[in-house]
Amino acid sequence: MKKTSRIGQVAVPAAVVLIVVMMVVPLPPMLLDLLLATNITAAVLVLLVSMNVTKALDFSIFPTLLLILTLFRLALNVSATRLVLLHGYAGKVIEAFGHFVVGGSLIVAPASPWTPCQASRWPSTPTSTPG
Repeated sequence: MKKTSRIGQVAVPAAVVLIVVMMVVPLPPMLLDLLLATNITAAVLVLLVSMNVTKALDFSIFPTLLLILTLFRLALNVSATRLVLLHGYAGKVIEAFGHFVVGGSLIVAPASPWTPCQASRWPSTPTSTPG
């Protein structure tokens, strides 16, 4: 048996176990930043490889890779949500993405697509409180 296939037989299940452990164990924000950058890089790499493949069998590992990368992204989402809810800060990558999406405007949050649904429940006339 080749040495590379033996490493692959151990490395892939070990990586999946580590991904599941990421969902349970809190990660420091700096490690989360590194893992998010790794995930973004891997996603771009998979996209570019899949666009340049001429035959389907050239990239036959695609379904397995997509499953593992999806599980990895889910673990990153759980870790980031835990950090935001516990500490209000989940690292510089999430902070930078938030600033990019919001663009420094606090009006973006109230102008979300769900605002008309919420605004329809608001009273049209001011109500007075007893007392």
